Amino acid sequence: MISKLRGLYNGKSIAILGSAPTIQLYDESEDLTIAVNGALQLNKRIDYFVTSHPVAFRKSWFNLKPDVSRIINSVSAIFYEPMYPDTEVRDRLTQKYIESMKDTFQFDDETGEKFNVLFRELPEPASPHRFFYFGDLNIEPMKRVSKLQKDIFAGGTSACAALQLANIMGASEIHLYGCSFSNTTRKSFNGNNYFYKAKVGEMGQTNDKQRIFMDETIKSIANGGTKVYAHGFTNLKEPVIIP
Repeated sequence: MISKLRGLYNGKSIAILGSAPTIQLYDESEDLTIAVNGALQLNKRIDYFVTSHPVAFRKSWFNLKPDVSRIINSVSAIFYEPMYPDTEVRDRLTQKYIESMKDTFQFDDETGEKFNVLFRELPEPASPHRFFYFGDLNIEPMKRVSKLQKDIFAGGTSACAALQLANIMGASEIHLYGCSFSNTTRKSFNGNNYFYKAKVGEMGQTNDKQRIFMDETIKSIANGGTKVYAHGFTNLKEPVIIP
């Protein structure tokens, strides 16, 4: 499904919006903007919404701004009505998805809900929306990411999925806003790591594994000739930092 996005914005600058307070540095100067997860709440121009969260459809921000084009993981896609407006089709996909978890599934560590990231049974969704499948993490890290990759590799938060998509789209440079990777706990007192007041049960965290995966992805993209910049404070090591 992401093949139709390949090279669609060759040579363009693309902004990726995370949920950290440094998102406020975003001034709409890039050619295209991708918001991830709770960043969809930002009251500025957003062209695409991306989420790799396997149970994103449970989040309060998931259905906001229906006019924004979605590029979401296959698990969440079947629960987004505008992608599959036919109730019978959606019910059939949901049943297939539930049956797929008899053999292979994981648990969301926030909700305890089951999900299957290997689900690959989706037909073409309604325009302008797109979905992506998760790639095999057993592939060597530096060989996962390129402008020709067919799937999206999870491991570095939804911002990392958006980063890969921006590269596939043909970006000449990618700008990260609100991607501080500094949220080390889910406890409510740490809610100031968001630019908005996060709801109870919607405070995630960014761990070292995710940060390393994000840095590996940035390095691969930079080695392919696309500059990656981070605006404001970040714990990431690979992007060019713009204070």
